[in-house]
Amino acid sequence: MAKLLCAVGLLCIFMRYATGVRSMPKEEKEYELIQQLDEDVMASLHELNKSATTLPSPITPRVKVFGSSLEGFEDVPSGLLEKEMESTEEGCRDGYAKTKKVLGAGVYGTVYEVEKKIHEKWYKRRQRQRGFALKIPKGDRGIRSTQKEMAVLDDVGTCKGVLSMIDKSPCVDGKKMPNSYVTKMYAGDLHKWSKVTPIMTRVHCYQTVFSQVAAGLTCMHEKGWIHNDVKAANILYEGLDDKGCPEGLVLADFGISYKIGSPISPFNEEDYMSAFYIVESLFYGMKDPLKIVRSFELENGGAMLLPTAIPKIDLCSAAFMIYRIWNYKEPALQKLMGAGTCGPMGPGRTQLFP
Repeated sequence: MAKLLCAVGLLCIFMRYATGVRSMPKEEKEYELIQQLDEDVMASLHELNKSATTLPSPITPRVKVFGSSLEGFEDVPSGLLEKEMESTEEGCRDGYAKTKKVLGAGVYGTVYEVEKKIHEKWYKRRQRQRGFALKIPKGDRGIRSTQKEMAVLDDVGTCKGVLSMIDKSPCVDGKKMPNSYVTKMYAGDLHKWSKVTPIMTRVHCYQTVFSQVAAGLTCMHEKGWIHNDVKAANILYEGLDDKGCPEGLVLADFGISYKIGSPISPFNEEDYMSAFYIVESLFYGMKDPLKIVRSFELENGGAMLLPTAIPKIDLCSAAFMIYRIWNYKEPALQKLMGAGTCGPMGPGRTQLFP
């Protein structure tokens, strides 16, 4: 029996080499994937860079200054901000109902899972449809930030690869929520996916993932907005395909988005080390490698030096995201993020990459 098994094994080996069929070693597979990643990364950055260099004529808006900080919400189109008011039960027969699940919470707002009430016929039992998320702001700053998001989504919500607002000022549990909005509920975000996914799977998924991210950013830029907060945690996905790659990706969280050409409210110096995915040009007291700081006329007279919203801000953050998720160190990407273009990014910011 043993001789028979040995003979069969030798025959299989002979046939594989005789026919020229052999399995590719793991190292060769990884090398091919990295080569493909090189091509994909450069192609996607090239496409993003084309949209980033299409910049409208600079505008010089009047901006309000309170104390020493810029308010930062002046670029919200007039007429889109809703007046803050108490929740009311008027006209709220159906709408949505909160579940007990909190999907996320931050300093300026909380996101809840909600169910949509469906009341088709008077004689039928009212039904509820699941799969929706409700954002409710916290405090005055949260209200302004959420109103800003709704204004941005009114402009860019039709873009493929951008979060779509299903309902604004919805009725929730019988009460009107004037400063809130509803979207589809998503399975997760790119940051969490990257933390639990092996590197080779991530490499396999690069083209699928980044093509969707690039499509969303390009469309935002074409409609005259920058995201200004591009990071993996702000990119949601509907689910995973049969290869484990995220699909249905959308950009989310537009609370600090700006119209292209408008002044940006700079970040505080103390946030420079922690918000290491944001370009140096957007921080008080730091260098301006993007060359975007210029003088803006103030509403109360005088002028202030402020960074200007341009698409390359998003390009730099997207490039840094490539490095973080895909452990990618191709020289062209490093040059893009070097001192001559985006400036130092990453934990510590003491060198090009951590």
